Parts: sequence; structure tokens; C-alpha cells
Amino acid sequence: MPLTGKRNNQSVLDKDASIYQIQEEESEKQKWSKLNTRQRLKYFQDYYLLKFLIGILAVIIVVSVIWTTLKPRDENTLSIAVVKNYLIPEGKKALEQQLEELLITGEHQKINIDDTFPDGYETDAKLSVYLSAQEIDLIITNEEHFKELAQRGCFEDLSTYVPDFAHGHAQQLYWTSGISQADNVVETDADFDTDTAGNSGSGNIQKNANRDDVKAYGVRITDCVPFKNTWYADTEAVAGIVINSLHKENAVSALNLFFAQ
Repeated sequence: MPLTGKRNNQSVLDKDASIYQIQEEESEKQKWSKLNTRQRLKYFQDYYLLKFLIGILAVIIVVSVIWTTLKPRDENTLSIAVVKNYLIPEGKKALEQQLEELLITGEHQKINIDDTFPDGYETDAKLSVYLSAQEIDLIITNEEHFKELAQRGCFEDLSTYVPDFAHGHAQQLYWTSGISQADNVVETDADFDTDTAGNSGSGNIQKNANRDDVKAYGVRITDCVPFKNTWYADTEAVAGIVINSLHKENAVSALNLFFAQ
């Protein structure tokens, strides 16, 4: 039966015509089943590709965060800071290998030799942060800077901490001033004889015995075989054990390695 409109005009369409039927929405599965391969690819690109990529990226980020948090971390068995100088790459690598053979005893251990402490304010700031965080065990630098660090109380007195080592290498010990134990006042090089502080030996040990602030804070390693072809500059290389080091025994082992050959 034709339908009648508001103006009493009859429609030529029957009431059962499809235009008057309630259209049921097709499910995604039904739509997908009606598409050919090319249409499916286009449909996926238009409606799902961006969501798919965002989902993959989210999964990668989550997995990366979890792995970074939970994975075993390598622990520094020995951290050496080379300050205000650089090491020749080949010599640095050879030295790292020797120290690894000596000190690495298990997995997730490593030797860290950091020579990215160039001359300038940035070096002092970076070094202070590392020292405060107890991330340095042994410092190697030139004589002038070593004196400055010693006066700040950075180093162990080798003659007290490792007396056997100090006695066996007395000629290479580097005597300089530090923080006075008597009055806790930092003294300068002008307060004592330069030759006495700058040169070492059995005679100097006796001369400096009565000075609380002048001690064997370092040892010269410039001519040591494992280090001889590694030090970049012409200045003397002086090494000292950091007083708040977490791996002092390994630092001592490194010093012994320098003088072993």
C-alpha cells in the first residue's frame, strides 16, 4: 500500500521498501569479510595503522623502562680519574685490560678509567660531584693540581695506609702539604721547603716526619711500564688514593700493578 505524505500525496514506494527499513549497523567482522585484500589493506591503513603504531611504541617504552630498572647493572670495581690530561687511546685500552685481568672476579664488574676531566672550571665542578658521590678511587693528575687536591684533604697518606708499598717505592713517593692535623688549617707550599716536599726518598721521610701536614699523599707513575706510553703530556703523572674511596684495596692493587714491571 502506498504511503500518504502531509499533503495527501501518495508515495510510489511501498511501506516495505528498503528505504523505510531500520538499517542494522554491520559489525567490524562483517565489514571485514566483505572486503577484498586491497580494500582490507586500505581499511587498515585508514582506521588502525596509527593506533597500531602508538600501541607498539607504548609497549616498547614500558618494556624498556622495566628492563632498565630490573636488569643487573655493572659495578665499578675500580674507578680512575685522569684529571687535566688525557690518555693515549691505545695505552688506555691496554691499561684497562691489565686491570680487568687483575681485579675482575665475576660478572657485572668493570674497570672505569675516565679521562674526560679537561682543564677549566668544568673539571673542578665535575670532580667535586664525583668525589662527593664516592665514585672515584684513584686520581692521576699533574703535580700542580695534585698539590691543590691534597690541600683539600682528598688523599690517603700512603706511608700510613700502605707502609710496605711506601717503603718499597720510597724514591717515587710524592710528598706535599695537606690539611694540618694540628690546627686543621691548610698551609701553602711557601710554608715548607719545595725540595723537601717535591722530592722523595728515605732522607725526605725523616725530614718530613715532624710535619703533620706534609705527607706522602701520592706516588709518581710517569715511568711505570704499564703507564709509560699512556700519559699524554710531558708533565709528571702523580697518583693518589682517594680518602673516601669505596674500593681502596683495588686502588692499592692498581698502584702495585704500575710498579710490577
